[in-house]
Amino acid sequence: MEWASQLPRQRILAKRAGRIRLAELRASVGVLELRRATVLQHEHRMSQCKRAAEELRKKCDTAAQRFAPSMPSDQLVHWYQYAEGCERTASLCDTAFQEAAGRGEALRQALGDAEHEADERFRSYTRQIERKCELDRAASAVARAREDQLVTELAPLTTERCAWIL
Repeated sequence: MEWASQLPRQRILAKRAGRIRLAELRASVGVLELRRATVLQHEHRMSQCKRAAEELRKKCDTAAQRFAPSMPSDQLVHWYQYAEGCERTASLCDTAFQEAAGRGEALRQALGDAEHEADERFRSYTRQIERKCELDRAASAVARAREDQLVTELAPLTTERCAWIL
């Protein structure tokens, strides 16, 4: 009977724990959103780097084709050095693009793992709440059965007392 009187308090504590866990899950979702934003930033940087590399290659090719036949040799050397610099820069951009692609893929993988973990935690938490509710219902049923049993057992005694008093 005493246990039955604690049921409302236990339900309140369970609800409070549920709210806290829900807040934790919402915070996890916030972290996932930040990771997703980071992935998008890396993808944007990758595309910018790739465009810059393509533009530099085009400029180098255009400069070499347009000006090489009519240039004096010292200017031609300068342009070839400039073209080599453009190619090095383009190569660095490609390398940076590949690195960013690798980081983006790693972030995507981490994001997928984190989302999966958050889903698993939420399902686990939901199962725990469902089990707790089932246990509460079962405990309430047991408490009601005990109360009914006590009433049944005490009823004859109360009747006898009433008869004795009268």
